[in-house]
Amino acid sequence: MTNDNNRTTESDDGRIDGMRRRILGATAGGISLAALNGVGTVGASEDEGETVTLIYDTHFEGRFGDEDEANIARYQTKVEELRNQYENTLFVGGGDDLSPSVEGALFEGEHIIEALNEMELDVNGISHHDFDFGADVAEQRFEESDFPWVNAQLHIDGDPIPEAERWTTIDAGGLTVGFFSAAREDFYSVTDYPEEYDLLSKVEGAEAAVEALTDEGADIIIGAGRVPRGEKFNLPEQVDGIDALLGSSGDVDPGDEDPTMVDGTIVSRVGKEFDHLGALTVDANGDFVEWERVDIGSDVEPDPDVQAVVDRWMDELDDELGGEAFTVDRLLDTDMGVNYGRESFMGNLICDAFLDKMGGDVAIQNSGGIRSGEQYGPGSITGRDIMDILPFPNTLVKIELTGETLIEWLGRQAQPGFPETNFGAEPAKQVGGVQYEYNSHEVTNDEDDWDLYYRPEISNVYVQGEPIQEDEYYEVVTTDHLLGARDVLEGANVVDQTTDLLGEIVLEYLEEKGTVEPRQGNRILRVDAEIGHPTDFEVDGQQVTFTFERPDPALSIYPDSFYAVTEHHDDIRAETVTATEDEIEVVFSSPILTAMRTGPSDANIRVFGGFEPDDEYYGYEDEDGTLRELPVSGEWEYFVLKGTIDTPWNRY
Repeated sequence: MTNDNNRTTESDDGRIDGMRRRILGATAGGISLAALNGVGTVGASEDEGETVTLIYDTHFEGRFGDEDEANIARYQTKVEELRNQYENTLFVGGGDDLSPSVEGALFEGEHIIEALNEMELDVNGISHHDFDFGADVAEQRFEESDFPWVNAQLHIDGDPIPEAERWTTIDAGGLTVGFFSAAREDFYSVTDYPEEYDLLSKVEGAEAAVEALTDEGADIIIGAGRVPRGEKFNLPEQVDGIDALLGSSGDVDPGDEDPTMVDGTIVSRVGKEFDHLGALTVDANGDFVEWERVDIGSDVEPDPDVQAVVDRWMDELDDELGGEAFTVDRLLDTDMGVNYGRESFMGNLICDAFLDKMGGDVAIQNSGGIRSGEQYGPGSITGRDIMDILPFPNTLVKIELTGETLIEWLGRQAQPGFPETNFGAEPAKQVGGVQYEYNSHEVTNDEDDWDLYYRPEISNVYVQGEPIQEDEYYEVVTTDHLLGARDVLEGANVVDQTTDLLGEIVLEYLEEKGTVEPRQGNRILRVDAEIGHPTDFEVDGQQVTFTFERPDPALSIYPDSFYAVTEHHDDIRAETVTATEDEIEVVFSSPILTAMRTGPSDANIRVFGGFEPDDEYYGYEDEDGTLRELPVSGEWEYFVLKGTIDTPWNRY
């Protein structure tokens, strides 16, 4: 086998099939097809013309892409080139094509169906975001499509859901190719579709599809759809008869993977949206022949017919949302790593808008609902930008929760550093009206309750500047999605609900502001090591120096990162920080710190600062026993220590 210019083919002296069945079937986790060059040989196909090339995948999320980058019109140009390059081709989509995006929110997927029809897609898998606008809209979009939509898991008493199929077959050349899709098993918690829809597990759905498609005479069976990193190997290991699983995933760096063989099934992901296309050729037995990845850039000429579709819809979008909505004095980052990993400026603005709209004590926005992944500002921000950041068709609800339930929710939502999550130790939410600390190393370990297993410790919780009372009720503003998706909120009393969409609410709030100057709100405070109270202090004119014990896991400190904060979100940067082998001395302005301490009440002043963690002290290891290099989260270059100042220095 050779790999030349992103192209992988069978070796000149034979095919892969024999080795895949004997070697790959016994290989845990699979092996890259590119790694098999020269491993072994099997006789060539008797009829080299009996092949089909699968072009994949979509996962457009309702987007058309940027004019000066890879986009849907340039993507179509490459699709046509592949159709001309190979004899028998089928263009395969993986779903999540209707949403989430500003285009999706405004047009509810109608625009993308017109584009996909123009592109002559052959089949599309149904995924969860295709139901973001409810079942009625999804069914209407399925009906408008010139191609079948398939999902083996969703059914009504064994029959397909309206306007869709559970699986289908398509003839290409002399071959019959069967298609099904497998999607998330937690459909009900992440999207909106009727409860009368029955949902099978991935394994049950795939087994039913393979059996039915085999009975229908399919020569080749293909699973199309989302192929998450953590689950990419599971289905082939549990279900026989799948020749290939093709799709995309939001957790893959686009184009970073060769196809992999897992228990006799080819698994390939090429990343979502427009940067890459995959082309997999298989023979009549479903055996690998060749594969190539096509990279798409701004130098590709857009397909004129698809571009015409894009232009019509984008003109309408610009008329609606293209003007300046407000200006901002700093960068707003909507990258998921930022919004999962720490309090963000964008998250603060969103939660402030929630409270402005609904009133209440606390606002909570799930980090996964902040999309686009782009950076905005400083400068002018358009309405289109905000709707792209908040593209889901969700509304706000105001619910009543006890302080105890609110603390439990904050803890369940937070994620520890280990077992490792996508973004390391993370709060996994954005908040308003509340301040709390989370410690990812002080965790619960209830093995009988997964929701309580490895949940970070939540402490020092303040609501509107006052210590939370576990038996009191608080009004919490959040999204209708979270209300339906979190077990801890089951039975919560809903006291108010909007009909406006989240993007519209935040856009209206920011338009009224005109100019916004977001600042760090000290709402979510990370703690990796406690250093307790000062062992000593000294007042010298306008300065006060506090001495703390140096924490054992601190190899070094980050002096510029130290600051003091109160429950009222007031803060002050340390003037100087010095460290010895045993101690850390932190110097503040005494007058400013005194003002923070005495108003608006006798405040709880805490000191936070960064340190380089000792990997051996924490002892976190990979599955193979390799010590992890800390921190794991890309949004943190250091761990954070916390001390508490209750010394009455201002009396001296």
